[in-house]
Amino acid sequence: MKKQYLASIIFFLLSALVFTSCKKGSEQGKLIPEEAAFVMVINGESMNQKLPFSEFKNGALFQEVYNDSTTDATVKTIMTDPSNTGIAIDKEIIMFVVKDDIGGYMGIEGTVKDAAKMKSFFNTTVKDAAESDKDNVHFVAKNNMTASWDKERFVLIMDLPEMNNMAGMYPPMSDSSQDKALTDRGFRDGTVTAGNVHKLEEKNSLAKNDSFSELMKSKGDLHFWFSGEKIQGDMIKSMGPLSMMNLSKLTDGSIASGVVNFEEGKIVMDIASYSNKELFALWKKYEGGKIDTDMMQRSPIKDVAAAFSMNYKPEVIKAFLKLTGLDGFANMGAGMTGFSVDEFVKAVGNDLFICIGDFRADSTGKPLPKGFFATSIADKVAFGKILAAGKKLGSGPSVPKDIYYNANDKYFAIGNDKSVVDNFVGGKQKNSLPFLDKIKGLPVGGYINFQYILLNTKSLKMDSAATAMHTASVGMWDNAYFTGGNVENNSIKQHVEINLMDKKMNSLKALNNYFNTMGVIAKKNETRFKEEFKRMDSSSYRSLEERSSETLPQ
Repeated sequence: MKKQYLASIIFFLLSALVFTSCKKGSEQGKLIPEEAAFVMVINGESMNQKLPFSEFKNGALFQEVYNDSTTDATVKTIMTDPSNTGIAIDKEIIMFVVKDDIGGYMGIEGTVKDAAKMKSFFNTTVKDAAESDKDNVHFVAKNNMTASWDKERFVLIMDLPEMNNMAGMYPPMSDSSQDKALTDRGFRDGTVTAGNVHKLEEKNSLAKNDSFSELMKSKGDLHFWFSGEKIQGDMIKSMGPLSMMNLSKLTDGSIASGVVNFEEGKIVMDIASYSNKELFALWKKYEGGKIDTDMMQRSPIKDVAAAFSMNYKPEVIKAFLKLTGLDGFANMGAGMTGFSVDEFVKAVGNDLFICIGDFRADSTGKPLPKGFFATSIADKVAFGKILAAGKKLGSGPSVPKDIYYNANDKYFAIGNDKSVVDNFVGGKQKNSLPFLDKIKGLPVGGYINFQYILLNTKSLKMDSAATAMHTASVGMWDNAYFTGGNVENNSIKQHVEINLMDKKMNSLKALNNYFNTMGVIAKKNETRFKEEFKRMDSSSYRSLEERSSETLPQ
């Protein structure tokens, strides 16, 4: 079976499951290997309420693919009714990724409704596959994919050997023996891997992971969990001489988890970030206060495209460098420019602010924004040393000439427009920023105005497809807010709110409509490109044939 054919089946099967499965219970961790680096849990009950599969099927892209004469009959069977696969479409779906010494693999698991239908589906779909039975589990395996099921649960395993490349330039140093069996064609023995997932014991599962258990207590349409240690830990530990430092502190215990809800007119995401005890103690000790809204209102930029503000304790920089073993390198580099890390910590204040906006056209008509970075000043004398070092470094011929900076006793600013920088430092105005109420009160706040960016970055050189996609995007995206930085329950919390233009439609339906529009445009553009290429190729061939006939002897 061709890879593209398999990919199509998996895509439509997963799409169907996303919009028709149902969340039951909170024991997902017992079904997931503890080695998992990424997990996604789909709450199909709420997803199906917000976008029923019957409505999903009516999408323009879905219909175009379904009515395409090249679409395989088996794929159409799935698209018509996902239950034809034998999967219980009213149960939960879990996806996970494991990284190991021979690459990695992805697992998809759920509930079996009709084992006979499942066997018929995979026998029809995967031709000439190897079938076997072990411990009351039936396996169908071919190349890098293995499907397995017992009376209650199915497990799909897809080998991902390319994950071995994530170790970077140094080979992995670990010597785990887990799932090292490979077939003659160089693939993982999927029956071994799938079998291990079927008979997974709770003590070897993700159920004992506190961060995952805490995540699954939250109500949501989608839950995700990611371990930075399991994805990047081996890479840092195998970085040659650099592995002698404590860079592993960056990944040890590093976990990000989040819950996503598709609400009316917006997508809401709540994220929790975890780390090892030492790094977390550092974040807790130097936790920031509230962002300085007065500082932000000094901005001369009226039409804001994006803004970011943070309140922090500069001492965290020194503590972080010491924890990771980078303090020596940092002091050496700072010393070469005329100041020390201690002087930097002493010099800068607790607040920083970045703002971009007020698009204007350059000499070629290309839209360019104004932007600046600003920080508060704690010690003017110490900051003077940093400023002097900056002047020295900024005197070279490779430094852009359109960079401007200014400072007073309280603030320093640097940006690409002199009037903006000077006006910020001068503080003669108090700009009304409508997004401040959404981001104030926490250590970190950010804002992106998609509408303003989209309306001011449209190129006159866009073809019809790009113009149509741009129009669809303008009709879809409004803005986004980001807040966080507060420490709660052994984690750092963040909140993301992405607002859409249609405030009444639930965002899952809006996303479905948007991706249908974009997909149809892309498919038509691809067809048009292929037809033009054929015409050009045919024309070139005829031209070559004519020239050849003219030069050949008669």
